[in-house]
Amino acid sequence: MTRAARFPALVAFALLAAGSVEAMRVALHKYFSIDELMHAHASWLTGRGSLPYRDFCDFHFPFLYQLLGALWSGLSDDPGNVIFLRLAMLGLVAVIAVAAAVLNRREGIVAALAAPAVLLTITPFVIRATEIRHDTLAFACFLSGLAVLSLERPAAHARGAIAGVLLALAAWSSQKAVLYGLPAGALLLLETARGRRDGPSVFGSSRAAWCGGGAVGALAVLYLTVTGSWSAFLTFCFGWALRWQAEYPGFSPRRALSPGEDGYVTACLLAAAGLAGSLAAWRRRGRTISDPAILLAACLASSLAYYVSLKAPYDYNLIPFLGFVAVFAGRGVGMLEAAAGSAAARLGGPPRAALAASTLTVALVLLAPAFALGRIELFAAQSNAFQFGVLAQVAALTSPKDAAYDNSGSYVARPSASFYFYTDAPMRARLGDMLARRIPEDIVKSGTVLFFRDARTGSLPASLQAFLGEHFKPWSGDLWLWGQSYRADGTGRVASTFDAVRKDRYFVEPASVLNGATLTVDGRRVGGAVFELEAGAHAIVLEGPPVTEFHILWLPRDGRTWAPDFRSKPRFSRIL
Repeated sequence: MTRAARFPALVAFALLAAGSVEAMRVALHKYFSIDELMHAHASWLTGRGSLPYRDFCDFHFPFLYQLLGALWSGLSDDPGNVIFLRLAMLGLVAVIAVAAAVLNRREGIVAALAAPAVLLTITPFVIRATEIRHDTLAFACFLSGLAVLSLERPAAHARGAIAGVLLALAAWSSQKAVLYGLPAGALLLLETARGRRDGPSVFGSSRAAWCGGGAVGALAVLYLTVTGSWSAFLTFCFGWALRWQAEYPGFSPRRALSPGEDGYVTACLLAAAGLAGSLAAWRRRGRTISDPAILLAACLASSLAYYVSLKAPYDYNLIPFLGFVAVFAGRGVGMLEAAAGSAAARLGGPPRAALAASTLTVALVLLAPAFALGRIELFAAQSNAFQFGVLAQVAALTSPKDAAYDNSGSYVARPSASFYFYTDAPMRARLGDMLARRIPEDIVKSGTVLFFRDARTGSLPASLQAFLGEHFKPWSGDLWLWGQSYRADGTGRVASTFDAVRKDRYFVEPASVLNGATLTVDGRRVGGAVFELEAGAHAIVLEGPPVTEFHILWLPRDGRTWAPDFRSKPRFSRIL
């Protein structure tokens, strides 16, 4: 680093440090969206030996589940351990930041530091990339692959092989990487076809890149073959994914795409300047298509085209595009810093004047991104403390072997009641009748004691909602435990049935109904408020003083009796 670049680089580094702090605050404190918890639960299932597609329904490529599943293998079954998954995603954000800096290394230290600094001030990137999502992992692998190709060392064959591995892992992480990564695939095919006739390869060695990517592909094929998951993998990850894309109602990409909405206009303007400068340098180098700048520019365009083409362009799909925006924005900052220093030097001022001009320019240019950190802070303030409290209640009420049900896996670290632990709107529209019939059967078969009421419960089939309301009672607005309610007819005698979902302890609530009354189950008198039942239907008779309402409820893991809280409202689950 030259002396002239030292102070401008410190300015960029200061913004990078501030952005890193805010990203960490978001990862640790922001509420969990419903999709995050679904991915967290799928990774827990994978870490406990279940296989995606074969053992539980999912539409995503499996690398995130395999990676986080390995993390779960070292963690307990406390649902609150989901925070470690957030920290893992924060690590992937750091990988993306480093890759962005490496891609700008040849542009100078200011451009290298400015790229991740600007990246961590872009609100939709920080908010969504720190969430538990396949998008972050896929882009971290993809951008790292491009970064490896920009290095001078190791040797060309090693760079090509490592890049091939990383790009293939990006594809194994998400189908989306195949779409926005089309320029890289097309260039690799072109360079393979032409050999070395037109000069050096961007991939160092296209043969080595094929070998690296092929090794990952071979392992993926072996995995799907050995686990017998081919049919389910193709059905869910391609058949259902394409059907979802075709049948989703859709909405406009404009709002999430508009930089004015989230205050990253300056980043886009700097990216435009950096892109123009990179293309100008490319023209001076001879306009060969095998050029790293052209590959980056093409990936910028393809990531934007991929986003605009989506029927459901949620802002987390902007992660790749915003990553490339930051790379070019860093180059824009570097260009302005160099131009300011050169202008001051041409005016004949002392070296200190050129240094002051370049430093001031970088400070002013990065001022708007620095103010954008305030918006990110607003999201960090939307605390997940209440959610962690609910997850702690799940841990207290149930054991790690107690099956649970909801439509997103919000219970995180408990077995799923059904293969279909997650369904979206198109799936419920097509399979509604089957789900309405199968889910209750699966709940009973698995001995499910916990129903987690999430944000999608209201869109479940009406008959399934009726079953859930009849057989689960609200421990809180979010957590419902197995139980049934009974109303007396004023005669002082209640004769009905109770379905014990499994062999376990149950109790009468309120216990006061047994004062002067007799409760018999299958003809045998119950001696106290708490009693044990075998799984299945039981005839119950209550005789004695008239009562208005009572309940027979499952006794939780902590052994404490409870009363249904019908007035409480769900607060845990959030869509985005």
